[in-house]
Amino acid sequence: MNKDVAVKWVKALRSGEYTQIGHTLQNSQGYCCLGVLCKIGGIDGVLINTLSGQIKGGALDDQPAIKKWAGMRTGSGKFKFKHQNNNLMALNDHEGYTFEQIADVIEKEWENL
Repeated sequence: MNKDVAVKWVKALRSGEYTQIGHTLQNSQGYCCLGVLCKIGGIDGVLINTLSGQIKGGALDDQPAIKKWAGMRTGSGKFKFKHQNNNLMALNDHEGYTFEQIADVIEKEWENL
C-alpha cells in the first residue's frame, strides 16, 4: 500500500469526522473503513464511481481508481495478520472493529494490504 495514503487514511479514521457503518462503502448514514478511503481519495481528486451521490459497492473492486491510487492489492483490504477474517472489510462489517482498531491494523499491516 502507498504509505502516504495509509497515513492519510489512518488520520481520517481517527478524526471522528466519519460515522461508521457496514456492508456498503458509503450511504446517508456514514462510511465503512474502505468508504473513508474512497472519500479521502475523492478529496485528493481520484475519480470515484457514484450512484445517487453514494459510493457504490462494499469493496474496492468497484473502485479501481481508488484501489490503484492507494496501492491496494485486494478490494477488501486483505492483510497477513493472523485472524479468522484477515481483511479490513470483514473487520468492519462482521467483527465489530471500531475505526480506531482498524487504523491500528492498517498501521501494523500497511505493507501487506
